Order: sequence, then C-alpha cells, then structure tokens
Amino acid sequence: MNLFTQETLKFFEDLKQNNNSEWFKTNKLRYEEYVKNPNILLTQILIEEFKKIEPNYKAKPSECIFRINRDIRFSKNKSPYKEFTGAYFSIGGKGSELPGFYVEFSNDYFAIAGGIYNPDKDILKNLRYEIVGNLENFQQIIYDTNFIQMTGGLSKVEQNKTLDKILKPYIEKEPLLLNKHFYFWKVFPPELLLSDNLIPTIQKTWQVALPFYRFLRNIF
Repeated sequence: MNLFTQETLKFFEDLKQNNNSEWFKTNKLRYEEYVKNPNILLTQILIEEFKKIEPNYKAKPSECIFRINRDIRFSKNKSPYKEFTGAYFSIGGKGSELPGFYVEFSNDYFAIAGGIYNPDKDILKNLRYEIVGNLENFQQIIYDTNFIQMTGGLSKVEQNKTLDKILKPYIEKEPLLLNKHFYFWKVFPPELLLSDNLIPTIQKTWQVALPFYRFLRNIF
C-alpha cells in the first residue's frame, strides 16, 4: 500500500526553496493532498500498531502529528515552516514526557526513532539509576546485534561531562550513562516513503526496539 507519491517529495523540495507564507498559501492544496492527508492515514495505521504495545493507548492523528508551522518567536531562523513532518506515539500524546516512537520525513530522508528525548532532571536521574541497577539487562538490550542493525544504536548527540559521585564509578562500565537523551535515530533513504516496505520496516523496527522501550517505561 503506497500512501505517498513522488509529489510528496517534490513538495518538500520546493518548500526548501520557497519557505515563506505566500508560497505556502499558494501551494496549500498540494500540501494537503500529498503530505497532510496521507500522513494522517499513516499515523492512523501507526496508532493501531502502538496499541499492540500499549493496549490502553488512545489518540487521534492530530494528537501525534506535529504542526508544520515553526515557532519563530525566539529563533534566529525566521522561516515560517518546518521542511519536514513528524509524528510521535506515546502515552499522553506528542507532548508527553514518557518514552515513545517517532517517525519523520522530508524529501531527503525517512527516519524512525524511539526512546526518550530531553527528559527533565528528575526523570533523567531516575533513568540513570535504573540503568545502574539493571546494567546487565540494559546492555543486553542496547548492544544486541539486531537492535544495533535496525536502530543504529543509541544516539550520543548530547552528554554530560560528568555525573554525581554515586554514579561516576559506573561511567567506565557504561559511557552512555552520560547521555542527556536516551533514544535511537535510524535514517533511511526517502524512497522508503514511497515503498511497499514502509509499514513493514516501521513495524520491524518497533518490534526490535520493544525491549528498549519497555526498559524506559519501567521508570514511570
């Protein structure tokens, strides 16, 4: 089942060259037909997939999909629109602090991500102590060959330079304790969006990453 077409990729390609309100208004019907509406269908399918993981999960696509409009109030970049679109699947919706799964795409890539991003200091502290208390289990999950192959492994984008003295001795055993975020981010070619393998690839990635998700879920 192909939800998207080459016109989807072409829209984002054109948006990058014309990121302004006048152009977007003129091309709004293109956005709705080739990006927004098929993305709603994809998101509805993924909501049903996430219900297999969290049976009590309830959400509408609008509660998962992030707006394409950018908040430019405090940004030096005054482009009014994001040049990609994404949706987050988590108990509590797209603004939740709980772990979840995320998909994002533009004309350049399709990304599948999962975990927890930018947790507050108490959640981060609890997570680190959970890792230390279950270090062997954590390492079996994140260093599993299938997990690394399907997800690319955990990101090391932002790390603290050190930790409090109780956790500090464990850094050598597990350097990822320094992470400020605990998530994976796997990038695929944009052609995946147009492929029959789109849904199966997401399903397989989520399935392989499920032990990691459940580990994070245990702290809440």
